[in-house]
Amino acid sequence: MRKVKLIFLVLQNGKIMKSKWAGRLVKYFFVSISVSLVLMVILFVMVVYVRNWDGGDGACSDMSRSEITGYMEKYAKQKGASDVVFDENFEYMKDLHQWKVPYRSDGHRYVAKMTCLGVILDNVGPYD
Repeated sequence: MRKVKLIFLVLQNGKIMKSKWAGRLVKYFFVSISVSLVLMVILFVMVVYVRNWDGGDGACSDMSRSEITGYMEKYAKQKGASDVVFDENFEYMKDLHQWKVPYRSDGHRYVAKMTCLGVILDNVGPYD
């Protein structure tokens, strides 16, 4: 309670009186403003990263069918699946900035979710 009264007295009449509390108060404001600016820059960098490199760029919906099938075939080969068939249309999910890619392999139906960079995030199945 006493500290609050001292700080109030330092800022009395719109003038900052010279005291140890005034220095501490000014230092506190500079540190808090600096930390706030650093946090805002970090948040901005995170938003830019997610928007541009984590599948959120606006050009994703312009991917061709051959690009999407190329990424999916590469993924299927890495997972050991053979004879991948794309017999359904691909769907672009705007809210997630991802492609929903249904495909068949070894007689089973799967649905994969792919980012704009060709990274498979989710592969659900098999469905019969």
